[in-house]
Amino acid sequence: MDLDELPGAEFVLPGLEALHRGETTIESLLIEIAATRLTQAGIAIPMEHLTMP
Repeated sequence: MDLDELPGAEFVLPGLEALHRGETTIESLLIEIAATRLTQAGIAIPMEHLTMP
């Protein structure tokens, strides 16, 4: 799956990169909000860096 072509890629990709680095950014918080749906869609989320329980 090419994530660059998905709607919202301009937020999702930087958010995933920030989470992998352990950073909290606006984009990484958006990933946290959508983590369940993104995981269901087959996108790997670095769960160890999520700040929300």
